[in-house]
Formats: sequence, structure tokens, C-alpha cells
Amino acid sequence: MKKSTWQHRILPIAIILCFAACGKESEYNSDISTVPGTEIEPGWGAGKTDVWDGSSDISWYDPTLNLFQLHSAAQLAGLAELVNAGTNFRNKTVTLEVNVKMNEEISFDKNHNITNSNSLREWTPIGNGYPNIFNGTFDGKKHIISGMYINNKQEYAVGLFSQIGKGSENKTGTSVVKNIGIVNSFISGREYAGAIAGYLSENYSPTWKSLVSDCYSDCTVKAKYAGGIAGCGKIERCFNKGYVEGEESAGGIVGTGSTIEKSYNKGLIYGKTYSGEIAGQSQGVNDCYNLGAVTGNNYCAGISGFASHLSDSPAIAFCYNKGLIKGKNILCGIAGKYYGNIVSCYSYCDFEIDLPVPYRTKICGIAGVGHEGLTTYGKVYNSYSIVSCNTYNYKEVEGHAIKLTGTYTNCYSKYHANAQWNNNGWCAATFKDNSGVLSLWNWGDPGFGQGIPNGCETLIEALNIYNPGRWKIDADENDGYPVLAR
Repeated sequence: MKKSTWQHRILPIAIILCFAACGKESEYNSDISTVPGTEIEPGWGAGKTDVWDGSSDISWYDPTLNLFQLHSAAQLAGLAELVNAGTNFRNKTVTLEVNVKMNEEISFDKNHNITNSNSLREWTPIGNGYPNIFNGTFDGKKHIISGMYINNKQEYAVGLFSQIGKGSENKTGTSVVKNIGIVNSFISGREYAGAIAGYLSENYSPTWKSLVSDCYSDCTVKAKYAGGIAGCGKIERCFNKGYVEGEESAGGIVGTGSTIEKSYNKGLIYGKTYSGEIAGQSQGVNDCYNLGAVTGNNYCAGISGFASHLSDSPAIAFCYNKGLIKGKNILCGIAGKYYGNIVSCYSYCDFEIDLPVPYRTKICGIAGVGHEGLTTYGKVYNSYSIVSCNTYNYKEVEGHAIKLTGTYTNCYSKYHANAQWNNNGWCAATFKDNSGVLSLWNWGDPGFGQGIPNGCETLIEALNIYNPGRWKIDADENDGYPVLAR
């Protein structure tokens, strides 16, 4: 059995961000004393747990085989050793048959600083840069990895996997990492970081060649582009409950440049330029939701800080936000900036202004800055928002019921605020309570008022005009306001 030992490294002083608690509309307690990384989801982590001693075992590898089972932490480290030496596992499958504890415990203080860095063993990610990247299928079989510690500002991409490549030489195959949970861990890198993977290949092509699916994260992630699941890549059916901080972009699922489907976030997110509870920057978000809290300086939103799209698909569709949004400028329920259509979304959230602000803060129930002048970009339709904003410096705030710029169709708003609001005609109609009775609301330029479609009397009727059967009302959910039927 071949074994090697990886060295210990020291963590510098980490995150100093302090986060306020969610308002009453949020379903997640974002108190800073709630430190991520301790909860195992039901149905995950069954079976044996192996504690890693720093060794690496590659004796299980036979190049003539296509299926491999890893039964120890050392064998998982052996996978990293093999990939980092040039074995890419193209057209091969690796399964993890055991839970792995890389360090006995990673202790955090209330500000997400690690308090026991001197005793931690550092994980070297699987893949150390092209061409030494993973190109196969990895199935964690719902096992848990805990105590993973990565602190390397020199590395381009970090996570359990550094980079994941295309699945075959002719680009017809897909590399997949699935069914793995990462908890009580710390991942910090230079450019891209995520608990599962730093960077997934082919990220800017309509036909994706690498994918992370059915995974979750409950740990701390930091980088220029930081995501709870991946720094950049295509994600399906994943969720995050941890803390994510991005120097440029941060998202509960991905940091930037990605498509995300059927995923959700309950974690705490901070990004300096673009921050979103699902993505800092995205290229298509579908069937996702947020219950966490986000803070940032600019373009801070409940779904995506900057939402664009690939091909003719919407930028954001069938998503909702119910988490606190806190920041200095352009705070939005769904998207901060959008170069693409936003379709059938709702936001029911609290906003909090992080005073003082360098200029007047813009608060938008649905979206902020759209791409005007292009007929296929910047449209928001069949959506609604319920907004609450409380600030004690109302002269620094202006609110927009739906958006700042762009075109819209069949959008509605209810808001209440202890602030100065400027509505500028961005809403066709409004409603007063969860009975959903609509009334015309055409402030500002009369050209913006589009009325109520087909004589609908209630919000649920109007929303289902464009998506029949997609919206429903459940008296025990969302305070009786319409929700997306899934």
C-alpha cells in the first residue's frame, strides 16, 4: 500500500463580517451566533465514518477497471493523488462507501473565524489544474465529509474537487459529481471556491459538460467567486446552509457564471459587488428558492445579484425569495441586475439598509437594473412582490415597487415601509392584503400602467393567466398569498 502524509497548515484571521437577524417575513434565523457546519440532514451520513490520518492509499486503483469503490478516508485521498498525477478517470465511476472525517473538529467563533487552526490537517483538492482534472463520475451515495480544511490563496480553484472537466474526448460525455454532503468545513481559495468543487468546465456553453447534482453544503466558503456548492458550474438539486463570502461575487449555490435548477439556500451570504442567495452571477436560474439572508455593497438580491441567460432561456424563472436582504445600494427581491427575462417569480421579504450609504439606496421588490433597448432582454412578467423596509434614515432611501429599468407585464406589488418611496409607475396594479383583490395603480408616467388582464379580480387569477395551474394558494403557506405549485 502506497501512503504519503500531507502537511499541516495555519489559517490566518478570517471573516469579520457581522450580520443582522432576519425580519419577521424570513423563515431562517440569520443571527451571527448560528455558526454553520454542525447539522447533518436526515437521510444523509448513514453507516461507518472513517477518520483520516493524513495518508493516501492508491492500492485500489486498477487501470483496466471502470468502477471503483472507496472504503476509507485514505482511499479518498488516493483519488486526489491519482488525479493530481494525471489519471483523469474519464468514462470511469468512483463511489464513496463511507463517511469521512478529515479533522476531528473545526471550531468557529461567532464571526466565522476558526479558533483551532493550529491543529488542522489540510485537504489537497482532487485535481490541481488542467490537464490534471477529474473527468469521470463520482457518486458519494449520500455520505458526509466533515472537517475539510482548505486555506490556499495561491490556488485558482478549491473544494473537495478543484476542477471538473468534460466527460469524454469528443465532448459528448458529461462529468458528474453527485450525492455528497460537506459539513463543519472551511474552504478558502484565490479565484473560485465551493464546498463540492471550485470550477466546472464548459461553463459558458449552452451544452454543459460537467455537473454537480444532489449535494449539500453546511460550511464556510471564501474566494473571489465563492459558492456554497461550487465557485462556477452547472448545478442541479443542491442546497446550502452555510456561510459564503465572495470578494467579487457570492452565492448560496454558486459564485458566478452558472446555470442552477431545483436548488435552494438557507445560508448567510456576503458579496462585495454581486451577491445573491442562489448565485452571485448566473446564466439561468430555474425552480429555486431562498430562505436565508444576504448582505453586500451593490446588486444584492434574493436570487441572483446579476442574472443573464444562455440561448433563449429566461434569466430567472419560477423562483421565490423569503429572506432578509441587507446592503448599501440596489437591493432587490429577485435580481439586482438582469440581462434576460424574469418569469413567474415572487419575493416576500424584509430589506435593511446598511447605513451610512455613499449615495441614495435603491430598493426594488423584484429586479433592479435591466438591459434596455433590446427586445429580448430586460423583461419581467407575471411576478409579484411584498416588500418591507425599515430604516431610520429615510432621506437615503428610495423604493421601487417592482424595478428600476426594463419592461414588465402583469406584475403586482404590495409594500409597506418606514422610508421614502418613489414608485415612478413601475407597477400595473396592486393588492392590499392576502385576499389578493387587485386595484389599478398607475403612478408617474401613464404609459407604464397596463391595467389588470382579462378583467381578473384577484392576484391568483391574474398570475395563472400566463401560467395556468402553476400558481396556487394554500392557507397555511406564505400567509395565504400565491405560491408556485411544484
